[in-house]
Order: sequence, then structure tokens, then C-alpha cells
Amino acid sequence: MDVLVTEQAAFEFISAPAYRQVARRELVLRRVLEHRERFKPDFYEWLKSNLPVWERFDFEANRVWNAGRRHYSSRTLWEVMRHESAVRASGDGEWKLNDHRAPDVARLWLVLNPDKTGFFELRARPT
Repeated sequence: MDVLVTEQAAFEFISAPAYRQVARRELVLRRVLEHRERFKPDFYEWLKSNLPVWERFDFEANRVWNAGRRHYSSRTLWEVMRHESAVRASGDGEWKLNDHRAPDVARLWLVLNPDKTGFFELRARPT
């Protein structure tokens, strides 16, 4: 009987939305590795630790795209996220959004959305 209880306890139900979120996060990380030449060397590690920041950026960029804009500033999205994080810091905690991460996050969004080339204007990545 103990074995059966242990096996049942080891099984965790994961909802379809949660499963999709995990799969999406794995895809995002895999794309960074596949296109590592486009990003700063430490971006992958930063991203692994800051996936909620990426998800918020992705949400905001898609929201602007869906509103009909075909060119926008990644820096503007980043600063809006920084502002909103500071305003709600009492509950969720403030994100420490280093402004050096905005270009890599914009590059990642374009890697994942190749049909939206030109939405963000990018400079050559410094080596």
C-alpha cells in the first residue's frame, strides 16, 4: 500500500495552460541557444532567471502589434514595464530592469516572430 501511495503522490496533475506555458518557456530558451550569436553572451542565463520579465515584454509587444502598429520602440516598452513594476512593487515586488537587456529582449521577440521583421529597429550587437 505504501508503494501505491508514493506513486500517486509522485504524479502531479498539470493543467493544459500550465503545460503550454512550460512548453513555451522551453521553446524561448531553445531559440536563444539556436541564435546565440544575436545575443550578449550572458543573455541565456539572465533569461532563465527572468522569464516573467520576458513574458511581460512579449505580451506588451504583441499588444502593440495587435493594435495596428508596425514599428515601435523596444525601449519604450521596457520603460513602461519598469514604471509599472515600481508602481505595483508593494505586492509583487519590483523588477530590476537593467536597460542593457532591452535590445536582447527585442531581438528575441523578433527571432520568435520572424513575420514581424522591422517592428523594432536594431543596431548591430556589440561584441
